[in-house]
Amino acid sequence: MTEFLPPPQFEISDLSIPESDPRYAAAVKCVQTYWKQATSMTESQILRYLGYLSRWNLPEYIPLLSQTAEPNSLMARASTHKLYPKRTAKGAIVKNSGSWTGYVLISSLYENLPSEYLESIRTRFGSATIKDHTDEYRRLYPAPIAQKEITPIIIDITTPVIDITMSAETTTTTPSATQSAVPGAWSIDNVIDTMSPSNKKRLGCEPERSAAKRAKADSNEMLQKVNQQAEVIQRAIDMLQANHDKKLQEMREAIEENKQALNAMQGELRQFMSAVATTLRDIQERLDE
Repeated sequence: MTEFLPPPQFEISDLSIPESDPRYAAAVKCVQTYWKQATSMTESQILRYLGYLSRWNLPEYIPLLSQTAEPNSLMARASTHKLYPKRTAKGAIVKNSGSWTGYVLISSLYENLPSEYLESIRTRFGSATIKDHTDEYRRLYPAPIAQKEITPIIIDITTPVIDITMSAETTTTTPSATQSAVPGAWSIDNVIDTMSPSNKKRLGCEPERSAAKRAKADSNEMLQKVNQQAEVIQRAIDMLQANHDKKLQEMREAIEENKQALNAMQGELRQFMSAVATTLRDIQERLDE
């Protein structure tokens, strides 16, 4: 009985491009299609599909959809995709030239596909319907909770409140008495100290420090995404390699059994040919008599 190997987990956060990339929306659709098909595809199909979404291949397999202005452009762009089936000299699609993984990716990128392409997929695979098995995928990997916190930058540049209200009692006192009775109240010295170059410089540095922290956090986040994607692909390769070694061993054993059976058949054939030769000699001798 073949052991069931769950498909590798691949989430939107594993994409190696930022949300500002013009390919991001299309790449997200491709990831969502992977969730639909992951539990029904073979190991080689999964590895090939995730390879399309890797950091190095993504720009090649998810082109910018706004680069063409040809008539009937949706059809034209789909038919010029790298994974689109090959054509004969007469323009017809070559039989059995389209792959299921290529069809799944192209269907994620383009809403309208040429009827001849759909028909070739039905002929080869029996159906062109991409069934949704996302629920099976989510039973293996529950949907992650997006945690995207944006820390607001608060710069306190408030200055001391200047209170110049003077009651009848304060007008009768001398300036020295007022200053001693209300420590820290408004005075020209406080204003000069607040607006001094050292304080201005300290206040102005805060946005620069915050920007540097944000840049460092963005770099760390991008590096983490790249590392996560590398781990996902490595897990898939390890999983497929282990299964490949097992199948290779089974093939070697089957070849050895076939070799032994062939040797036995060759021995039996030699005995049969020897018996035939003996019989022919006997017949020849009787004819000569």
